[in-house]
Amino acid sequence: MVFVWICVFGGLIAYVFGIFSIRSAMEDYYNSRENIGLSLSGVMTFFFSTVYLQYHVNRIARWKKTGILS
Repeated sequence: MVFVWICVFGGLIAYVFGIFSIRSAMEDYYNSRENIGLSLSGVMTFFFSTVYLQYHVNRIARWKKTGILS
């Protein structure tokens, strides 16, 4: 039973690390190559990770399609 909880805790740590790695990569790319001034909140990334990052991905896709950054 302890092994299961260790695996769950390890998976949770890997998930949080992965989400913040994605956040960092998005900020690096969209501030250096695309230069849109993307700034992602650490608190919002932690609490609403999937929804928050997906919102910004959709916003960037809409910008590339229409040329208007909303």
